[in-house]
Amino acid sequence: LFFQIVGLIGKNGLLPSFKLLQISYLKQGEIMSFIQFPSLFHFFPFDLTLYILITFGCIGGLMMLFNYKLHIGAFLSWICFLSITTIGGDFFIIIIDLFLAEIGFLAMFSSYYQYKYNSIPFWIHFAFKVLNFRLWFCMGINKFYLPDEVWTNLSFFDYFFHAQPMPTPLAPIFNKLPHFFKVIGTLFIFFSEIVVPFFIFFGKKFRIVAFITFVIISLLIQINGNYGFFNLTSIVLALLILNDNDISFYKASTNVNRIEMGRIAKSIIVFQLFLQSLYCITVFNPKPHSPQNHFNYIFTNINSKNKFVNSVIEPLKWLEYFRICNPYGVFRSIPKNHYEIRFSGSIDGKTWKYYTFNYLPSGLTDYLGFYAPYYPRLDHLMFYETISAQNYKWNPLNKFYNEKHNWLNNFISKLLENDKSVTKLLKTNPFDKSTKPKLVKVELYKLSFSDNKNHNWNFKKMKIFKIFSSQAHCSNEIFTSKEIMKYSTSDN
Repeated sequence: LFFQIVGLIGKNGLLPSFKLLQISYLKQGEIMSFIQFPSLFHFFPFDLTLYILITFGCIGGLMMLFNYKLHIGAFLSWICFLSITTIGGDFFIIIIDLFLAEIGFLAMFSSYYQYKYNSIPFWIHFAFKVLNFRLWFCMGINKFYLPDEVWTNLSFFDYFFHAQPMPTPLAPIFNKLPHFFKVIGTLFIFFSEIVVPFFIFFGKKFRIVAFITFVIISLLIQINGNYGFFNLTSIVLALLILNDNDISFYKASTNVNRIEMGRIAKSIIVFQLFLQSLYCITVFNPKPHSPQNHFNYIFTNINSKNKFVNSVIEPLKWLEYFRICNPYGVFRSIPKNHYEIRFSGSIDGKTWKYYTFNYLPSGLTDYLGFYAPYYPRLDHLMFYETISAQNYKWNPLNKFYNEKHNWLNNFISKLLENDKSVTKLLKTNPFDKSTKPKLVKVELYKLSFSDNKNHNWNFKKMKIFKIFSSQAHCSNEIFTSKEIMKYSTSDN
């Protein structure tokens, strides 16, 4: 993140954090702005602060890794991570970051008792177990409660491997599996994410089955798609399903249940468990705020006309801004095709030179690779533009970034300006420092895995493209889902 941060949310970045706070101060004042965007960045709103926050966050992580003053390291990591993610707009509202923020919150408590007493109180250990349950159970409910047709007709894995955001070199191999195995995979997901999560709360054998199941799912996802540090995090968290010495070669160095918590700490953890329980219930909402469950916050999505109800809910919204408990659940559906938005620049409108991304799938670069747990945020978010599923449409924690303040318009503007802070996030920029393109062309391609051993992708140019000039403003959406569906259907 250290090498991406300024291009993403720096002063001249795609979603400037400084500009976000300016808008927020004008709309709701400084105090409410700090509550909605809890961040140390408020006190020192400079690009240098972003680098410092990431550096100290890494220092905190190293302190925990080397078992040096665990509680201080955990607090340092969490406060720095929170300070970055809350002001990061679309780039930091992904389930990956929400999951790590909640683990970090609980880790502050576990690390304190580990450091001071070499023991973890029951309630903290239980909170981690419930988090394990909720992550996988909500993933399952999001898929199989009022399911999309790709789940009811067992065709999800017919599309998943090529349609996911950033496939690995193994994804084409799995994609060639007979349909029978893909059906078995769908049934396995149902059993693993609906039934197995309950095993967490049963006896030793059930806990071991749950642990192995979640590790297998995480590894299978990891080798097929590059989802940043999400699967690594889920594997580490799965260790906490096990009780002391459930597995002979895994001997816990920390005792559970040997120490009583203070009243304040216990109250906070019990309240966090209450929120976790609420999220297990609200995942059954038949009319959710968003099709992706990690946007379905309980309190920030409630808009009551009753003033009393609003006055009760408001403080609970503030807690959600601190990300101490979050909703989970992805892949309610899957696109049936993989699209690529391809950018090129020109000085004369006749000769076009292409920009390329480091990791984003493209028929131009023909790239597939393994790079998780590294997380290229620009490349990942560009995928969601191809299906017109921008995060700002549903993000309840940040109402100020919307279609009028979206990062893709800024991206095209930065290409026209040949702004180094953004172009350095790309693999290739066809224009040198002294040259600016006068035009930027945006084309749409449809990708599918190739049977040619020398190529990863087949690609077909769609019938739509748009051109932006340095004198004109960008439109709010590059390609709408209607446009994509129109030409996708005609091609089929």
